[in-house]
Order: sequence, then structure tokens, then C-alpha cells
Amino acid sequence: MSTRSPWRGRAARAAVGVACLLLAATGVAAAAPELRFTTAQEPTDQDKNPAPTVTVTVIGGTALAPEAFVLRQTDSGKPGIKATRVIRYAEGPDPVAIAVLVQGDPAWLTGRKELVGALETALGTVAAAGPPGSQGLVLVYRGDVEVRHPPGPLADLKGVTMAPKDPAGPKAERDLAGGVRRAIAELDKLTTPRKALFIIGDGIDGAGSTTPSGTMRDLQRQLAEKQIVTFGAALQIDAPALGAPTPPPVKVDPRTGEETYDPVLEDAYLARESEWRKLKEQAFADLRVLVGGQAQKLTSAAGVDSAAAAFASALDDRFYVSFPGFDAKLGAGFTWDGKDHPLVLRVDGQDLPAVQVAMAPRWSAPGSGGSSWWIWLLVGGGALAVVGGVVATRKKPAPLPPPPPVVVAPPVPAGPAPRQKTMFVGMGDDSVFPQVGWMVYMTGPKKHRFVKLRPGTNKIGTGSNCEVVVDDGFMSTEHTLVLMMPEGYWIQDNNSTNGTFVNDEKLATKQELFDNDLILVGKTVLKFKST
Repeated sequence: MSTRSPWRGRAARAAVGVACLLLAATGVAAAAPELRFTTAQEPTDQDKNPAPTVTVTVIGGTALAPEAFVLRQTDSGKPGIKATRVIRYAEGPDPVAIAVLVQGDPAWLTGRKELVGALETALGTVAAAGPPGSQGLVLVYRGDVEVRHPPGPLADLKGVTMAPKDPAGPKAERDLAGGVRRAIAELDKLTTPRKALFIIGDGIDGAGSTTPSGTMRDLQRQLAEKQIVTFGAALQIDAPALGAPTPPPVKVDPRTGEETYDPVLEDAYLARESEWRKLKEQAFADLRVLVGGQAQKLTSAAGVDSAAAAFASALDDRFYVSFPGFDAKLGAGFTWDGKDHPLVLRVDGQDLPAVQVAMAPRWSAPGSGGSSWWIWLLVGGGALAVVGGVVATRKKPAPLPPPPPVVVAPPVPAGPAPRQKTMFVGMGDDSVFPQVGWMVYMTGPKKHRFVKLRPGTNKIGTGSNCEVVVDDGFMSTEHTLVLMMPEGYWIQDNNSTNGTFVNDEKLATKQELFDNDLILVGKTVLKFKST
């Protein structure tokens, strides 16, 4: 297949393959990332026929430095090719269309005085969540659905105003289901490779219910079938207009100041309060169903922007690894003959299952293959002149048939990987040093990003002078130390307030680190990687 790549010049893309790798973390198999292989060629004015390139899209994996990735063609006997770059999702070729659906009843918008500002800040966070070419729109639902901001460049969401256009009424209107249907219809009109829906409200549809909503389950199936990435944030506000019961009046004895309630009214209030609590719980449960479990229950308006950051992190689930099709220094590369060949991606020292990829377009390295008959013509003299005449009169070969569709064998489940000790490389003298070490963010706004560790002491904390900076209010300025020593990597707590945990065990003394160890600092999880 051949299409134009939005992040390349003249590109011929081919053969998408899928493979899986079971990575181990503290002895438990992690979710298997999905791989998609793409081939392309980029002619320039200086080079009309350059070697094609291979790009691997990794979905669900951890982005590391380029040196962690090697691609090898197993049927060629040639060495693997190292990656030249790793590109994050926000810089990649898969623009996204994002619909932000916000509860728009004035009773909810004004239920917390800082909520409107928090929503506008959250829209600014969403505006930066997609790569170039991404689209965005904002819908507001109450009794009907309003397109507050029509589809346009995603960056334009920054600056959209969310203030209500009219005062709150005595009873809120909220057609959440209608808002989701409208959002799906608007996304259907857009042609981006990816689509996403971010819902912000209290999760209640209509007057609410204490029983599970079949409507939300039906809508979830539609969203899943259309492969729309979904995320929800629920801020439930206790206000009479939103459904919360009104406390009974209080009688105050003017002489003693004692407060008394009418017992009948008090019992009725408690019954309504219990019903309201169950309704809110069911509403959040239905919201979780609607968005496939990707939902947060907020306790304040300040949490809206944190939810937007979590939504952006859910979109940032992929990265792109580029490999040259021919390495001139090695004099080796892939076989570009338009046929299927098995490629194996090595990630951080671990091989993934081989994938059959159509190696197109056809290409051969300069000085190899196609032009060798000229040498024979010069050396062979008159005898080869005849051969040259035969060659000149041969019919043009018929074009090759299109490559068959890629068939990928299902992944073979892998057992837990053994704990790997840090590997070393000798320098030809008395010194040794760890080959590579990274700290990978597993949670928080920097999820999947990595920091390469340097020799000596690496500080983890909130301070700007730390090698691994973590924005976490439950951490100390210089919370933890990671030491790169001749005998390996070691970790120790730096007298922090809340301590440091490795694989769920609190550090008491300095401890050696092993590949895939999970580190908890504050409320942030990091993974140690080494090769």
C-alpha cells in the first residue's frame, strides 16, 4: 500500500505489521505494546534515489533514547541497524480530533466560583495535547447541546470562554447522553487518524438514577467501535438546583439557644440525602462505563486541569522510532526488493517476535547489483556486445504483483522475565562504567518520558537542580539519590519526609537497583531501566 505521510516530504509508505512484547516489571508481565511498521523513501534535490527508511510506531510502550532500539532483518544474516531518532506523539504523524463536552447548566458552572476559570485552563492543556494538524471543538450540554467552539485547529481551544450565558434556574437540565451523541456525530465529520472525547461534568444524565444506565453502555459500545479515545472527569456539586436535598428548617430556642428539628422533616431529609448519595455514586459508575474506566472523581475545581493533563497523557500512548534502510558505515541494510521479509525490533536488549514487512519501494545500494553488466561489457569485448544486444532487445519485465496482505502470527505469551543486573562495558583500562541507565516516568504529566542517568550521583526531587525533576507535592526538594558506581546502580532515600519505596518496600538503607525496578517517590512511580 502507498500513501502520503504527513510528517515526511515525498514518502511511499508500505506494509503495516503488528507484534507484541511481554515486558517484565518486578516479576509481573506488563501490557503488550503494539508495533506498526512503515517504510518510506524521501528523494531530495541532492539525492534522487536515497535508501528508504523504516519507522516503527510503538503503541503502549515506553519511549527510551534512540540507542535502546535496534532493527534486524533475520533472513539476511546482516547486523542490525540502530535507530536514528525517537519522536514523541505530539511531534508525530497522527493528528487527533478532540471533542471536549462540558456540562453547561449555569447551576453547575456557578456551583463553585473558580470552576469557569478552571475549565478554561483545562482547555489550554487540551490545546497542546495533539501533534500538528490536530483539530478541536467544544460542546456544552444542558437541556440541549450547543457547539461553543466549532471544529478548528486544536491550539485554538486555548482562549475559549466557558462562562454561562444566562442565570441559573431553579432546576438544572443535563442531557449527557444527547451531548455524547452529538459529540460522536461531530467527530464523524472529521478525517484525522485518531479521535478523542473528553467529558467534564457531574456525570448525571437527566434527573439521574440509582440503577445502572443501559444508555451509557450502548454509547460506550459506539465509542469503542469507532475507536474514540475517551476520558471523563466528574465534579459533583451539592446544590438544590442540581438535585441535592434542602436541609429542614432549624428552630432555635430564644432563651437557651438550643437548636431543634422537626423529626418528620428530619427523617424525610435523611431519606432524600441517602437517595442523592446513591444517585451520585451510580452516576460516576455510569460515567466510568461510558469512558471505558478512564474517569476521575474530582473534589474541587482545581482538579479539572489535572484531569485534562491525565487525558493528554492517555493520548500520549505512542511514539515513533526511525531507522535508516542502509548504513553506509556498516555497508549493510535491509533487502529492498518489494517482498516480505521478517524484521525483529530489539528494545532495550529484548527481542520482539519477528514481523513480516513488505520492503518497498525497490532499492539497491550504489555499486551493488543492477549496474554490474556494464563492467562485463567493458571487459568481455565483442562477445559481450552480442549479449548486450540481446539484453537491449529483451521485453520489459512485467510488473510485480502487489504484495500479499501482512499476516502476523498471534504473540506467544511470555513468562516473567528474570531480574537483570546492570551490564558493564570495559574501557581498556582499570575503569568500568554502566553502559546505559534511564529513569522512566510511569505516572504523572511526564508519563512515558525518560531521563538518562549520569555517572556519579543523580538526585530525584522537586528541585530544579535535580537530574530527575518530579512535580509532586508529596515529595522533598532532593528526595532520593541514585548512584552510578563501578559496581552498579544503587538507590538511597535522602532523609525525605515520606520515604522512598522500591517494588513496594520502603528503603531502610542503600539498595542495589535492577532492571525494571519500580520506585515510588511521593505519589509518583518511576521505573529504572538499564542495558
